[in-house]
Parts: sequence; structure tokens; C-alpha cells
Amino acid sequence: MRNLKTAIIILLPCALLIFVFGAFFLLSPAPPRLPLSLLSEPAAVPAPDPVPSPAPLSPPAAPAPNQTAAALPEGGALASSSSSVSSSSLAAAPSRYIYEQLSPAQKTVYDRFRAALWNMDAEAEVSRAEERGLGSLEIIDIFYAVICDYPEIFWSDSYIYTSRNLRFGETYLNVRFSYTMSAAERAETQRKIDAWTEACLSGLDAGADDFRKILYVYEYIINNTEYDLAADYNQDIVSVFLYGRSVCMGYTKATQYLLQRLGVACTAVSGAAAGLGPHAWNLVRAEGEYYYLDTTWGDPDLARNAYVSHDYFLVTSADLAVTHQPDVKYALPDCVSTRLNYFNVMNRRFDRYDKATVLRAMREDLALSDLTAVRFSSVAAYREAVSDLFDNQGIFDISSHSLISYFLSDELCIITVQER
Repeated sequence: MRNLKTAIIILLPCALLIFVFGAFFLLSPAPPRLPLSLLSEPAAVPAPDPVPSPAPLSPPAAPAPNQTAAALPEGGALASSSSSVSSSSLAAAPSRYIYEQLSPAQKTVYDRFRAALWNMDAEAEVSRAEERGLGSLEIIDIFYAVICDYPEIFWSDSYIYTSRNLRFGETYLNVRFSYTMSAAERAETQRKIDAWTEACLSGLDAGADDFRKILYVYEYIINNTEYDLAADYNQDIVSVFLYGRSVCMGYTKATQYLLQRLGVACTAVSGAAAGLGPHAWNLVRAEGEYYYLDTTWGDPDLARNAYVSHDYFLVTSADLAVTHQPDVKYALPDCVSTRLNYFNVMNRRFDRYDKATVLRAMREDLALSDLTAVRFSSVAAYREAVSDLFDNQGIFDISSHSLISYFLSDELCIITVQER
């Protein structure tokens, strides 16, 4: 009888504690929902003059839905059950740029979010101690770091804080993820993305160097995508690969997705363009050097012309700063190399204006197509060329066409001429 009384005395306080903690968790209010969007409305370039773009291609494809967290290499590419192109044609997947900028504590939360998003888990937990370890970054910054590093995660666009739980004296934050499609829809979308990617990359020469890979992807996306603010899924690759219509973030992620599969390190950069509002573009590492790349601004749908522009193809930080202002919390390199800039590789960049040399280059281009573009290394040389070619009508020395259009980029000292 004494043993029974002792047992009752011990059990009653335990039961009381269980009841109190249970009531606390059931009655604790959840913090309000924090709506988030995946990047800004895209920006238009100055004085746009949209023209019809080619019809979108048939839909493309992406990774398998039930991939386990163990298959995610640290800071590396997400493994997929099906390859976009034959493995023999691809270099090893590059590391993810933002991940490499993070501290060990930040990488811990990043890895947890990455695995949860890949597995389409409803939520992930972050302890108060881990939150403090994020330093100047916040939960939202880590979430978007994953989204920007992995364009292949196209099925999530936001998350919400749901509740804080106290367990064993430690406070935990539950982070719930929002998904734009079901696992079955994701699998079907991935299949289409894979098919599109296979068709796209099959046209690239097997021995292409970094410059040719980037140029191919850049022009392919531009020629098969229409800029459209109302496009569905316009903040991810689905808009480009399935619908052929997107905005700046869609162009940026599609470029990143394809280049990563070709072994070219590439990330998304967000900010503002020419004071016109939010915008996105790419940072790429080609042949060991960093460059900026803006696929959106190469599209005739946005440009002040009716042709594919290469003005912002592998440019320096100085070139970019004239019209673009990054707004990110991770470090960006100072891009100083001009070696792979489009005009350098094509021998269409001139240190001075020598009329005979410049006109010969323009004639060579116009013999092959209806377009020629040249860039000058100095403002003085550019102004001299503009004066001679247009004020003095020297432009008619290169073409017999009665109708010629020309476009001037005072920011980058580029002259483009198109026969009509």
C-alpha cells in the first residue's frame, strides 16, 4: 500500500506538468503570415520599342520529386534521376556561388532549407541559437540564397513563419514552405523541362569553349522567349521552358540553369536597372574570370531596336554600373576582364576611329547579315565615329541600301547599324 501511495505522489506532478505544457502549445498564437515574392517586377530598358518575338518552343524538363536529402552534395548541384543532356557532354556541376560566401553557421540553415525544399517538406525548424548565428543575414536571406543558387527548384516561391516552440529549454522557429504545384505536377513539369533542355543543348557544338556556350544559351533564350509581365511562373524557369514568355528573373534563372548544366559557374544577381525599378541578371565565371551577363536586355522585346543586342554580354563591373545597381547581401567580385566581352572576341572593339578599318569591319558583317555593331574604347573615339558616320553621312559608304537604321549606346560607346 505504501508503494502504491508513493507511485501516486510521483505520477501526479508529472501528469500536471504534461497538462500545463500541452495547454501552452495548443493555445499559443502563431505569428502573422509574412507574404513574400520571389523578386520584383522586372525592369524595362530605356525607351523600349517592343517587337514581335519568335513563337515559343514546345515545352522542356527538371529533377525528380522524391529525391532524398542525402543526394544533395554540399554546395553542389542537385542530383537528378534523369539527365538533361548526356552526361558525357557535361562538365562537373559548378559549386553554388552564394553558398560559398556563407559562414559555417549560415550553411547549416541553408542546407536544411535546401533539403526541405527539394523533398517538398511542409516545414523546417531553426533554433534561436541558429538564428543568432546567421549574423547580418535573416531567415528570408537564407531562403532566397537557396532559391537563387538553385534555379532547378521551380516549385516554391515563398515561406511563412508559423510558430515558436519551446523544447528542452530551447526555442525553435517553425518555417513553413509554400509550393506552387503538387509533387505529381512537379514531376510532369520536370519531364517537359528536361525535354526542352535536351532539344536546346543538342544544337551546341560538342567542343564549345565557355564563350561559345554562353553565347549559344544567351541567343537561344532570347530567340525563343517573349518578354511578358503577365507570364505565368515568371519568377522561375517554367515560364521560359514551358511557355516561352517571362520577365527578367525568368530569363536570368533559365540562363543560369542551362549554363550550370554546361559546367559554367553562374548565379543570379538582383537589383535595379537604369533607375527604372527592380531587375535581375547573371554573374558568370568563364575561363577563370568573372563577367556580368544580362540576357533580358539582349531581347528585342525590351531593347530600343529590333535585333538581338550583345551590349551587355560578358561585361565588366564598370560597364554594368552605368545602368545596373546590384542590391544583394552577399559579396560580388570586381569584374575587370574584357577578354571575353562580345566585341573583343568578335574583333569589333576599336581603340580609335580609323574610318577605313571600321568601315571594312562593318561591310564584312553586312555581307553576312543585315546587322553590324562596333564598340569604341574611349568616348573621344566614339564621338568621332558618330560625327563622321552620321553627321557627315559616312555611313552610306558601307551600304547600298536606301534605308538604314542606326542605334547609339552612349553609355557603352556602341554603334549598331541595321539594313532594312
